[in-house]
Amino acid sequence: MKLNAIAHLIATKTPSDTWRSHTKWLMQYRKWKSLVEREYNQRSSAEGPFTAIIQNYKRPWNTEPIVKALLATPLVGKVIISNNNPVCDLSKWFKLKDEQVELIRQPKERSTAERFRTAKGIDSEFFLAVDDDLFLLPDQYQKICDALIKNPNVPHGICGQVLNEYGGFNYNIHGTNREVDGLNRIYAFTKDHLDNFFKMTKLMGIDDNSEMWSKSLWDDMTISLSGNGKPMCLNIGEYLDCPSQGGRSAAWTQEGFFEFRESFYKELLVSKKLI
Repeated sequence: MKLNAIAHLIATKTPSDTWRSHTKWLMQYRKWKSLVEREYNQRSSAEGPFTAIIQNYKRPWNTEPIVKALLATPLVGKVIISNNNPVCDLSKWFKLKDEQVELIRQPKERSTAERFRTAKGIDSEFFLAVDDDLFLLPDQYQKICDALIKNPNVPHGICGQVLNEYGGFNYNIHGTNREVDGLNRIYAFTKDHLDNFFKMTKLMGIDDNSEMWSKSLWDDMTISLSGNGKPMCLNIGEYLDCPSQGGRSAAWTQEGFFEFRESFYKELLVSKKLI
């Protein structure tokens, strides 16, 4: 592990965390990284049908180990990295040379929705879009991909949200196999789901030039509703979170975040009926 990466991982300690618990997390991270490195080096040369997409914002030190975990997943054949933060020189952190990896350097800062515009330009039947703040093992990614192949009607993931009796959402649903009303953080979807994503956005007046496209508030719900039924949340066992995922720069900390999402979801339900 490089010294600058170690420094940033140490700095991910949150104020509410103790040094003892953070040290425990660092040990778990090193174990995860070691397992990923071993599986990456022993991976098969066969290329799977999935294209994985990961976006960089403010955690460039997370990108390379996550990409290696994706490449070590048998059902993943290609990984696209979209550097959505041009201020960040990802090359300082990402040194991996692999023909199955493509790096896109965005000319200006992009929102999370960019992953779906990126997917639109790729000839692939299956996609796996992952956030840069959680650390899964290859066999866990494999379970998600396999679940989509077995049931391609709806998108699949591991974290979600469900509507409650008051019309709002209960978030952070995980560790269970069940239908949810929306997925978060990881999205396994098909080309058909992607087509429906753009049909719904068009009906709602969202395009490349709209203000909405620059906001990281809505695209997860849109891809969640792109299937023929409710999306599936999967129990893949325990996984490691990045401590910084709940930091002040997270989208959900924006003022009005939850109110906007509840209102937008209702509009989505209307547009879905029209596609």
